[in-house]
Amino acid sequence: MKTYKAYILSRTNGTVQIGHTVYQPCTGAFFRVEGRPRKSDVLDVYEVSENSMAGAREALAMDAKQN
Repeated sequence: MKTYKAYILSRTNGTVQIGHTVYQPCTGAFFRVEGRPRKSDVLDVYEVSENSMAGAREALAMDAKQN
């Protein structure tokens, strides 16, 4: 099973980058970006099962359990 790295960019806004897409589940917004986020912009990294809004929600749920 393939996994994807989900980068938590903002806990306040619920912003997650998976691959070349940034997701914001609370508003339903998503957009494409070039490259990976800078290390200084990443709060935490999680392995998720899919590159989608559901994957972003999964990463935010894992992050909420740890913090």
